[in-house]
Amino acid sequence: MVYGEQMPAYLKNAEDADGGINLIYSIGVTASRDGELSEVRWSSPAYEVGLTQGTKLVAVDGMEYSADRLKQAIRAARGGNKPIELIVRNLDRYRTVAINWSQGLLYPQLQRLPGTPDRFSAIMKPRATPTR
Repeated sequence: MVYGEQMPAYLKNAEDADGGINLIYSIGVTASRDGELSEVRWSSPAYEVGLTQGTKLVAVDGMEYSADRLKQAIRAARGGNKPIELIVRNLDRYRTVAINWSQGLLYPQLQRLPGTPDRFSAIMKPRATPTR
């Protein structure tokens, strides 16, 4: 398992289908189309600043929230030391949080080690019916 910036097709299809965003392997959240957090991963950068399920993302770096804007902010923060600034709402309370994340977008990908057999394809191969 390796992590890279290329989003796997299954995650892309899921985001396209429901309009949400999956950043669980980056800042540690998933969110609905309107920015409501549906999951916050334990010990993630989002968790560390106190974000919780049900919190709504209102703005990213001072501009109205959109999934694309948040992804762009994560890309822009890669390799730097400037935190990603979010304005969030939980019930009737608004606050600004600074997420320290400099690794960019991360998504899991299976990658075979060079020189090793392709065991995954063998596992996924349909079983042959026995002949009698």
